[in-house]
Amino acid sequence: GGSQDPEGKEGLAHYLEHVVFTAVPGKTEAEFKGEVTSRGGTRNGSTNTVRTRYWLEVPASEWGFALNWMDQLLFDKTFDEENIVRQRDPILLEGKAAMKPKGPMDYLEDLVSMKGVGPPGFSERELGIPYKVRPVLGTWESLHRIKPEDLSAFYERYYGPQNMLLTVVGD
Repeated sequence: GGSQDPEGKEGLAHYLEHVVFTAVPGKTEAEFKGEVTSRGGTRNGSTNTVRTRYWLEVPASEWGFALNWMDQLLFDKTFDEENIVRQRDPILLEGKAAMKPKGPMDYLEDLVSMKGVGPPGFSERELGIPYKVRPVLGTWESLHRIKPEDLSAFYERYYGPQNMLLTVVGD
């Protein structure tokens, strides 16, 4: 989830969520998606502060396909720069107004409003653990700092069976 994003690269976990759907060797994004929809299924993903989720819903008779599809989705990824740059625009659109370069007035507004200044929260006050809220979607600036090697390193660190939970439900 977004709490694992490195400082200055906020939005990395969410960015990777988008890239994972489009980095399937030998298949275009449309082909990979079409494999699900042609079987009457749906798929999606989401990232919050704590976790990134991928889900696939297909008829019960397609359970074998579903496991294979999730394997292709989550494992053995390679990240090419062209695809990474292409995925940035949908993320910027998803964030709308927050996803524009900061101008001088934005910095002045942050200063005047004392944004980020206030009493410590519970985790810091009671447990001594500072908690910094980071934008899960990232910012215009942070998304433009993310490089293929950042996505690859994040993927290698967090996208392993030891960090995953697979849930299968059927009739």
